[in-house]
Amino acid sequence: MVGILCSRIRVEEKALFEALRRRAIPFERLDEDRIKFAIGSPFPHAGVVLDRSIHHGRSLYALTLLNVARVPTVNRAKVARICGDKILTTAALARAGLPVPRTVVTFTREAALEAIEAMGYPVVLKPMVGSWGRLLAKINDRDAAEAVLEHKETLGSYQHGIFYIQEYVNKPQRDIRAIVVGDQTIGAIYRSSDHWITNTARNGRARWRFSLRRPAGARGRAAGQRAQLHARIPWLHGRDRPSGRRPCDRLRPAGRGNRSRRLTSHRNGAYCSGQQVHT
Repeated sequence: MVGILCSRIRVEEKALFEALRRRAIPFERLDEDRIKFAIGSPFPHAGVVLDRSIHHGRSLYALTLLNVARVPTVNRAKVARICGDKILTTAALARAGLPVPRTVVTFTREAALEAIEAMGYPVVLKPMVGSWGRLLAKINDRDAAEAVLEHKETLGSYQHGIFYIQEYVNKPQRDIRAIVVGDQTIGAIYRSSDHWITNTARNGRARWRFSLRRPAGARGRAAGQRAQLHARIPWLHGRDRPSGRRPCDRLRPAGRGNRSRRLTSHRNGAYCSGQQVHT
């Protein structure tokens, strides 16, 4: 039995339900608005649970309780904890030797401002937890930095008082998102927008670009740092390759035989953004 943990039934969930029906695989929807976990007791439902929750907190605790009850999940709670936190994600990528934008974490407004000034404008401030391109701020000068830092420090949860500062990547109005299952990269899309935020939840346009038939390489190492079965790895495609950054490996486009197209050249760098999204 496959359990699918979700609240909102979107196009993707409907496609999953239909695919399971076609294959005669028994499944049940686990409605996170109604589900109950009796800590210390066996979980009475699915043999394996696929997490499709859009709420990070609910997802993290549900997966933790399921794993404690020895229910296998995709992905595991450890994965959700790392992938739902930009600081932990970026640290895991850097530990694996993968190229990431310059990133500084500080715990006070004063230290954040010093880090921003040292990094140079523009920079991007991101919440440590969050997705869909929400609460990102591109900081172009000191006045904007002082205002945004003050607002973040004042506006509520402790998470806003932990400052995640990242260099702005001057990408060509798009990034690349590679889809990794196990150690195989099975495809990739361009996400394009006239805005500097290319997230599809912010009106970014998705375009299927590659069908990949090879080991995941750097993208697989990125997913492997979280012991994931299924990962979506964003790659920033910068106009100017940052000093000392290592380019990512080759991608094989569909329908082009053995020819490969580099994501990088001497003028064009590509590296993990630290905004990996797990499913």
